[in-house]
Amino acid sequence: MSDQQKGNVVMALQILLGLVFLFSGFAKVIDPLGGWYKVDDYLTAFSWDGLKTLSFLGSVLLNIVEFALGTCLLLGVWPKMTSIGVLIFMVIYTPLTLYIAIYNPVTDCGCFGEALKISNWQTFWKNVIFSIMGVILYMWHEHSTRDKSILKFIVVSAYTGLFLVVVSYYQ
Repeated sequence: MSDQQKGNVVMALQILLGLVFLFSGFAKVIDPLGGWYKVDDYLTAFSWDGLKTLSFLGSVLLNIVEFALGTCLLLGVWPKMTSIGVLIFMVIYTPLTLYIAIYNPVTDCGCFGEALKISNWQTFWKNVIFSIMGVILYMWHEHSTRDKSILKFIVVSAYTGLFLVVVSYYQ
């Protein structure tokens, strides 16, 4: 595959994953209490009740990270670091969703808040596909024609986080 073709694949994956991460993060951030309850469901399912005092903060931070990754993917800001963030996200959530699909401790993953309900097995396979996309983005990040400035990555992430905190607060 030529460098031009790899660049086109990277751009398509950045747009696709970026839109999904943006949608997922925003769908949950506009309902912070729903995200809080879903995190509580997970903590209860895994008998981690001692962490429930942190569940609201964890829910909001998770949504901010997800939305920020989506924003950085779409804008093509610092492709290597963003692809690493996506991979970390997928390395954590893909095995978790496999466990949830097999044992069904929660009936809905809450991946897209109340906006879109998908089964636990659909969630797992979605994550497998997104993991593969994340690996491709990481392996071919140098073919991105987007902005590789760390300062822009930090500024975009900070403003994205601030925006989402304000949206969460006023919901």
